[in-house]
Amino acid sequence: MLLRTCLFLITIVCACPGAVLAQESEMERQTRQMERRMVNEQADFQLYLQMMKVNNYLYQYCLWNHRWPEPIDQENQVINQLSELIPNNPYKPDQLQESAGESTDPDYRYVNQPLNEDYSGRAASGFSRQSSYVPDNSYEAYGSKKIKLKFNPSLTIQEAEEWQSDPPDDWQESPGTITGISNGMNLVVVWGAGADSRPIRVPGGGKVRLFITNILMDAEGYGNN
Repeated sequence: MLLRTCLFLITIVCACPGAVLAQESEMERQTRQMERRMVNEQADFQLYLQMMKVNNYLYQYCLWNHRWPEPIDQENQVINQLSELIPNNPYKPDQLQESAGESTDPDYRYVNQPLNEDYSGRAASGFSRQSSYVPDNSYEAYGSKKIKLKFNPSLTIQEAEEWQSDPPDDWQESPGTITGISNGMNLVVVWGAGADSRPIRVPGGGKVRLFITNILMDAEGYGNN
């Protein structure tokens, strides 16, 4: 009986080599999908940890300054420091991995008038007053940065909580981008873009991973300086 079964299976394999190849190909495809899923989930978790650092920084900034950073100089300074605090993109593991606080990003250039005479073409360090700030100069991020700050005066806690289940359709950024949003009064929301450019979610397709922080700010002071 066993011999007959083995001969039957051998006959099927010999008669249908295409089916066997197709099955092997399907198994390889499923294996690659599983590997990509595991890599993306690991990157999502690393991005989540970076979002936590961004949220903590923005909370401390608003706590001490009683305001959301204003364009241009304040916003660029915060973006610069946050980019140095979390310099690496979890979705680009092949890139040079930098240490926090020592950014090598060449896209940060001193701009405005007059240009800094000591500018050497290197990125300014947001943690060093001497190199990150020069009187009569400001710096600005050229190109696409992984940190974005947005001001939304109509933002409410109810809307932010709804985003956990149904994020806006226009929330699409390059993978690894972290966006901070505030109404400038009492609310800060932080979200991060995953491999599909959409907000990362709790593993298994759950709610969107957001940091929602309540903090009292001086709303009347925003935009008046």
